Amino acid sequence: MFTIGRTNFKSITTCLMQQVFTNVYRQRSPDGKWNIFRLRSGDHVKNEDFYDRYDPVSRSTTPTLFYRNSTLSRFVIKTCPRLERPFSPPCWLRNGHVQTILTYLLAGRPLAHSSAQFNRQFLQMKDGGIVSIDWYIGSRSLQESSSVVIVIPGLFADSLSVSKYCKTANKRGYRPLVFHRRGTTGCPFTTPFIKPAGDPTDFRQLTTFVQYLYPDAKLFAISYGLGSNILLSYLGEYGSSSRMTATVAISAAFDSQQLYSIGISRPYKWLIEIKLKLWLLRLVPALGKHISKKRSAWLKTNLYNAEHKLMKDMHKYSSVEEYWENNNPLRDADDISTPLLCINSSDDPISSEKNIAYDLFSVYPNLILALTDTGGHCGFMDKLAGASWADELSLDYFSAMSKFSKIENKRKANTCIVRNNYYYHQK
Repeated sequence: MFTIGRTNFKSITTCLMQQVFTNVYRQRSPDGKWNIFRLRSGDHVKNEDFYDRYDPVSRSTTPTLFYRNSTLSRFVIKTCPRLERPFSPPCWLRNGHVQTILTYLLAGRPLAHSSAQFNRQFLQMKDGGIVSIDWYIGSRSLQESSSVVIVIPGLFADSLSVSKYCKTANKRGYRPLVFHRRGTTGCPFTTPFIKPAGDPTDFRQLTTFVQYLYPDAKLFAISYGLGSNILLSYLGEYGSSSRMTATVAISAAFDSQQLYSIGISRPYKWLIEIKLKLWLLRLVPALGKHISKKRSAWLKTNLYNAEHKLMKDMHKYSSVEEYWENNNPLRDADDISTPLLCINSSDDPISSEKNIAYDLFSVYPNLILALTDTGGHCGFMDKLAGASWADELSLDYFSAMSKFSKIENKRKANTCIVRNNYYYHQK
């Protein structure tokens, strides 16, 4: 038996880390836009490049940022110091399962959110379907031009699950509202079909309605977990006409087909399947021709089959491949023009690190990925009370993008003035 003092243990750990990363060296990419960390020949992994801002020699809890060097990304990093500060939860919160389970257990607890109040409003869609929006009633008085934040909670989550975020956003001058899909959280189900998770038409009509109510307000959106399918699909399908100033996706699933088939850890997958089956059984009166005859089969089905087989038959897709081609969140990634910050964790047991589309952030200058070592699924708690680290970061990002938008609008206006003066003198 032997003991190691704190100082000696620290020095031994430092030596081991230096030994592990002895063969890692840093250089600039040919275009000068990326820091490249290469593993020299003789290592287990050869010819592997890491395009990020992560220094493996001094590893810490500071988020790893993946982005393409641009005016926008430089401005965001400079204006959001939280991106370069360590995310340091207590030692008992440095586990993905603990973060995920605690977030689920604490979300929507009446005692914890007794002061949260929402005003529900139902919106009828063009096809007769009904969605609901919950306006947060906060203590801060807002102006008509105050920015609006549309919150998309996770699958089957209610407004109380994001009440901490809404409260914090209201204190910082935003007008939060929570969007709920058809048939969820007490919203009436009036159509004989379910909208696929990758169909953003209802969300589009919501943004039209909000813009009509507050024409002078900037629109922002934040999504959690599987709710990000709607946001990512919306940004890709509507491109530059999204009406959004900036958006944030927390613990997003970038490839739903891969996620539903093999990506989710088994215990969490079982829980999601149970919730899905209970939800579908409540919709039997409206979906009888699709479910009632095979009710026993639906009780035995898994998440993957429930997602693509039901939707494929309901919306008349010729094949499973055609369904995913039209509903995967990143099917129109090339058309995303709205600034987007994605916040993910390496220890997420639901949207795992393997599901992250890293190449996406190396191509498009308006996309940034912040990857933490811990945080779980939609957790990122550094304390039990108040908003999470990711929630605070998202609001910092929205504030930065508001400033960036004003600067860009001013620059474009000055450019137009210069051009008009040039044309005038030419005449």
